[in-house]
Amino acid sequence: MSPAEIAKKPGGFKSYLGLTKEKSEYMIEFEAEKKLFSGRLRGGRDHIWFSNSDVTIPRDAIRYHGPTSGWTA
Repeated sequence: MSPAEIAKKPGGFKSYLGLTKEKSEYMIEFEAEKKLFSGRLRGGRDHIWFSNSDVTIPRDAIRYHGPTSGWTA
C-alpha cells in the first residue's frame, strides 16, 4: 500500500500502523545501524524502520525524546 493510499484510509497512517493517540503522543529519534532492524515500511520513507525483536539504543545515540509536538526535523 502506498503512502497516498494509506493517507486516504479512515484514520490515516496512524490507524494503518496500529498507533493510538497515546502511542503517537511521544517519540524518540535516534541514530543506529540499519542492520539492527528487520526492515522498513513500504512507501520509501527511510525514517520508519521496524524490528521484530528488542533493540537497545545507547543514550548518546538519542537525538530527541519527548512529545511529538515538540519535535522538529
